[in-house]
Amino acid sequence: MALAYSGDHYILNDVQGTDHWGFVTPQEGSSIWIDCIAVVAGSKQRDEALLFLAFLNRADIAALNSSQIWSATPVEQALPLLDAELLNDTSVYPDTKTLQGSEFYENIDAQNIAQRTRMLRALEKHHDAQ
Repeated sequence: MALAYSGDHYILNDVQGTDHWGFVTPQEGSSIWIDCIAVVAGSKQRDEALLFLAFLNRADIAALNSSQIWSATPVEQALPLLDAELLNDTSVYPDTKTLQGSEFYENIDAQNIAQRTRMLRALEKHHDAQ
């Protein structure tokens, strides 16, 4: 078992030539993550960058990208262009129950970071003692 992003098992299976790796969301839910692309305000090639973003957001390109990397697309107009296999893959498009039990990443305060650090050190100490 390992913490991984939903698409990592596809890469592992592809590299190893197997289908042994899978992705499972715990019944309690999971973290929701989103990749973002942005244009820096002071970019010297701002116009070109905005054209590139417009290209990525075309329905046909978004669908192609989604299919190639087996990942969800935020472009709603691309959804009708996707294969049913991708749309029905719950590691890519989780069901409503899974989403309701999941949450977005949030910044945590210093006290929680310190607690996590203590827990990790205790685990490392236990592991090293073995």
